[in-house]
Amino acid sequence: MYNPLAPTPFFTRDNLAFGNTSTFGLLVDVISSDTDTLHIRGFTQSGAFTLKCNHAGDGEVQSFSFVLPDIPVSLTASFDQVDFAEPLANVNIHLTVNGDRIALLCQGLVGTIFGLSWPYSQQLTSMQQGGAIVHTRIVSPGAGEEVSFSTPTNELWELYGLVLKLTTSATVADRTVTLEIVTNRSLMIRKAAGTTQQASETQRYSFIHGGVTGVQIADQRQEIALPEVIYLPAQSSIETTTTNIQVGDQFDLIFPLIRRHYIVEDQS
Repeated sequence: MYNPLAPTPFFTRDNLAFGNTSTFGLLVDVISSDTDTLHIRGFTQSGAFTLKCNHAGDGEVQSFSFVLPDIPVSLTASFDQVDFAEPLANVNIHLTVNGDRIALLCQGLVGTIFGLSWPYSQQLTSMQQGGAIVHTRIVSPGAGEEVSFSTPTNELWELYGLVLKLTTSATVADRTVTLEIVTNRSLMIRKAAGTTQQASETQRYSFIHGGVTGVQIADQRQEIALPEVIYLPAQSSIETTTTNIQVGDQFDLIFPLIRRHYIVEDQS
């Protein structure tokens, strides 16, 4: 916990015997599935600065190094206002001396409505403390293909629900939509809709905690109950398996509701 009486954040070069012969900087480690620019804005006695971290959005840990003209430094990490709770990133900011990590200044989740700061940190939001609840959209598969997506690298998901839409072709067949959740290459959960879908219909499926498997609106909407707690480590997969799926059948509007946690995986 930060001690406001500690003098460390306010050290200058003159306070340090090695100050005049050393290079100070920031090392910013970012994990994100978004490509939006993370801004590190702050100032030293030399003036204000803005540093930009452009992550690849692949869920991997990416590091950004910046040289500071001087210390002490005051800074804030944030995304510009783009959306309500997206983009999102897990961010660690270190002070470096001659390229080596010396002090961890701040760490945690950064979004558009909450961020990180040094040396005075604000009270953490519920998202920063317990993980961010997000309603993300999955890219639709091609016609005649099943839904299939995975938990990104370095993320742990708590799955609360999944909604999707299936529009069937005119080909006569009884389709049954089944959701399969696979972790560690083993099938963990398999839940099927209680009623088939016919040709030339558009139905929405809600797989949800605490739900009741059954028809909500005839030929339009179905609900399928899921277990109350579903944890999905990185690279877990969520897929549909549809009995009698036809070439012209189309899944779209695929939205999982999740709580996202960032956990760096063991790469050994």
